[in-house]
This record gives sequence, C-alpha cells and structure tokens, in this order.
Amino acid sequence: EAVLDIISSKTDAFLKVSTNQLKGDLSIALDKIREALLKSFIELEAIVNFPEDDIDQSGINRLNEAVLEAQHKIKSLLESSDHGRILKEGIKIVLCGKPNVGKSSLLNCLLRTPRAIVSDIAGTTRDTIEETAQIGGIPFQLIDTAGMLNPRDLVEQEAVKRSHLSIQQADLILFVVDGSSSLDEEDKLLAKTLGGQNVLLIVNKDDLSNKVTEEDLKKILDVERIVSVSALKKKGLDQLEKSIVECIWHSTSIDTHEIIVSNARHIQALTNCLGQVESAQEKIGEGLSLEFVSEEIKRAINFLDSITGKNIDTDLLDQIFSSFCIGK
Repeated sequence: EAVLDIISSKTDAFLKVSTNQLKGDLSIALDKIREALLKSFIELEAIVNFPEDDIDQSGINRLNEAVLEAQHKIKSLLESSDHGRILKEGIKIVLCGKPNVGKSSLLNCLLRTPRAIVSDIAGTTRDTIEETAQIGGIPFQLIDTAGMLNPRDLVEQEAVKRSHLSIQQADLILFVVDGSSSLDEEDKLLAKTLGGQNVLLIVNKDDLSNKVTEEDLKKILDVERIVSVSALKKKGLDQLEKSIVECIWHSTSIDTHEIIVSNARHIQALTNCLGQVESAQEKIGEGLSLEFVSEEIKRAINFLDSITGKNIDTDLLDQIFSSFCIGK
C-alpha cells in the first residue's frame, strides 16, 4: 500500500510521507501499541484461565494505565489522518467575491499561469474555472466562481448555481474584496452566504489607495485572518500562500518526518481499534469481569493486526507460559 501511495503521490510532501511509511515508521508505532495491548491481554488471559493467579487492585490500576496509554497513542495517530487526507487527496479552494474584484487575476497568480481571462469588464468570468496547483506542498483544487448576484440570462443563472454549489463544498473560501472601493451591498450579501465556513478574507488591489479598514471588514464577516494583496503587482502573494497553508494545516509549514496516517483502510482499522480500547477501559472502570475486558483488548489487537499482517492467536500460549509461572 505504501508503494501504491508513492506511485500516486501528487506532491513532494506526500511522497516523503509515503516513503517514511515504506521504511516502516508507521509499523514501528503500531508495534509499540500492539506490544502494550498484548502484554495486558496476556496478563488478563492468564487470570481468566488460571483463577488461582488472581489480580489485586494495584494490578487493576496498572492494567487501566496501560489501556489508557494505548488509547492516547491511537488517538494521536488518528489525529494525523486529517493531514494525511489533505496531502493525499488535496483541498478544494473556492475564490468568491462580487464581479471585478480581481478573483481571476488572483487565480492566475496562484496558478502562476494566465488560465483565466482578465479584463476591466465586470462579469468576465461567467462560469466556474477549476484548476489544480501545489501551495506549500499541499495539492489544491482552485475554483474561480462567477461573481454576479443577479443573473441576466439562463447561462448566468447556471453559473450562479454552480458557484453556490462550489462554495458549499469548499474546504477553504478565499473571499476577495476590492480594497480601493468602499464595501457595498453586494459584498455584504455575499459575506452572509459564507457563515460557518472556513474563510480567508483577501483585500485585493493593495497597490491603490485603500478605502477599506479592518473594522469595516469585520462588520460584514467575522474572520480571524485578513490578507492584503495586489494581484496586478504580484504583491503579498507569499503571505497569502502561507495563510492558505495555515488555514488548512494549522501551521505555516509541513513536517514530513512525523508519522502521518493517510490510507483509508488504516484509518478505519485504527478507528475500530480505538473503539475497542475505549470499551475495555469503560469495562475496567465499571468493575466488570476481566473476561469481558480481555475480549475487547483482543479485538483491538486484531484490528491492529489487519494493518500489520500479524496474528494474535499464533503465539498467545507461548507468551502466556513464558510470562507467568502457571501452576506453581
């Protein structure tokens, strides 16, 4: 699976992550979790099958701590899966704004190629334009939307419909306003449609006299990040790209040396494993029979084994007899 990820890598960042996985970084992390769970499982099996070797409260506490530690490690791996999905599948970014604020010029700047037609005529873009690019090692699908709010014909109606659909499906919206003009009703109406979404506000035409303040912007849209650029002069683009990465990655740089889980099957197996570990921990807390706890941990190990290809049943008895003085 790591080989397939290497072959299908869209960016250098994901190639490095896949290469690290091929080297065994993920397997090593999974083996450590498995080893801790297996140790607890063996101890439980010994107690369940040989009741004369009972466990006291300190042993229960030790078991609970071991299960909690495994739980934290699994959660940590799963938290990386969002980053893994981003590097593997990419992110959908939509440029949104009223006509003639410079969305198409900005698209061309991010693509570093004149993909969209640019003119001073408002409404030049009458349909969504979709292109792919790399920004900071992350693959992006960039979508430039038509800016008209009041379509004049059937073509523009369809364009507006597609724009709204793209905005709803976006991972990040670049809401572009014209900094050389005061905000108007069109800006405000568009801003209202973006509530609850991940938005980066861009003030374009920074090379001209600025007529929009940060206070004005925050009145129409409550956002944390505002970036000023000039698509015409290619000013502020480096900061824009850093801000885009930060909005998605929650950091300005990507650490490709960390263990990142990106495979959908692995993510599902780890999710299932976490569910069993949490269930085991709950049963310990409720004081239920250790036989039930043992079964939950065994299932958790089986989910890990579905990733690594190991089998808990092949060496279970050997491990029990080597770890405990059974029958003394």
